[in-house]
Amino acid sequence: IVIGGRDALGNVPFLLAALEQAKPRIPVMLDTDGQRPEALGALLPYLALVPITVEFGGGDAALEHALATLKIAAQAKCGHALALVARDDTPDSQILRMVEGAHGVSGLTQVVIHPHQAADSLNMLDRRWATVLEQATTMHGDTRLALRVPPPTGLR
Repeated sequence: IVIGGRDALGNVPFLLAALEQAKPRIPVMLDTDGQRPEALGALLPYLALVPITVEFGGGDAALEHALATLKIAAQAKCGHALALVARDDTPDSQILRMVEGAHGVSGLTQVVIHPHQAADSLNMLDRRWATVLEQATTMHGDTRLALRVPPPTGLR
């Protein structure tokens, strides 16, 4: 079961009621933007995986909230991941700072970097992303690069 959306933690009472009613027997994943770390705790008993998706649009405070959310999931021994969705103007240093922050939170964090790619270059990995991946994996071993499927087939 996947609970997703940009602000999946925006209505915790509803999610708690639904999960308590359903009592799911299969794993539940909650994908969040990480902007409500204080809201995650009540849901953790129901969750198997909490990926935090960072889109680099909200400044340093948003990045700190995402890491705080990741830390709460890690401390609860819940599966956790950090998806970094780079934009064309996202500095490499900011991406690498988030990888380093994720490693500082937990060595078990799965980190996925989604590079910004022009629609006509989806079949090539340019030097920038190869270098970012090389630097990121020296900081945190469980780091990978994955292209996103562009709209209308893919999301966002």
